[in-house]
Amino acid sequence: PKTGIIALNYNGDTLVGEKRTLIDAEFNSLINLDVIVSDGGGKQDFCRVTISILDENDNPPLFDRDLYEVTFKQIVGEMNILIVFAFDPDQGDNGKIRYARSGNFEFNIDRDTGVITSDSSITSGNYTLIVHAYDYGSPVLESTATVLISVEQDLPPRAFFPNMSYTVSVPEDYPLNTPFIQLEAIPTAANSQIIYSIYQGRNFRTKQ
Repeated sequence: PKTGIIALNYNGDTLVGEKRTLIDAEFNSLINLDVIVSDGGGKQDFCRVTISILDENDNPPLFDRDLYEVTFKQIVGEMNILIVFAFDPDQGDNGKIRYARSGNFEFNIDRDTGVITSDSSITSGNYTLIVHAYDYGSPVLESTATVLISVEQDLPPRAFFPNMSYTVSVPEDYPLNTPFIQLEAIPTAANSQIIYSIYQGRNFRTKQ
């Protein structure tokens, strides 16, 4: 009280006389202290001290759940599977998050949005991914969550094309017997063997 020095006490509070305020930039980045000075004659004056709290990277990102589960009848081509979400209460780059995944490489995750997408068609199976959330602080902090993706074997009774029609442009001097498009059909659950043939178009043939 006699020196005018303001300091932190042992448990991380500001201490001036009996006034204590918790120091944490996530909860309060500015602290105002009103300081009174008194002389021996009883006269007083006061001033305000504004303390700006600089954020430390003391919080790792946290996912909104530890386990994500999703089930599909089938996955055709590249499609959105689900989105994961993590939050970091730190400020600035300390609170900015990027996503990554480890595990099955049939799926990708957008590093900025957390959207998980399939890489190709999947007819059945169970897949486990570990998703990671990293912040941009120093040191980098992270957390993980588990994603379970189930694809039930519920295919139609016949093979099918994922698209109703396909369009391709071919120049008139295109060489004979040179492929210009490759179609991919989805097999049935009972038989994975697929045979292609042309129903109409006698000037074309499928490549064996």
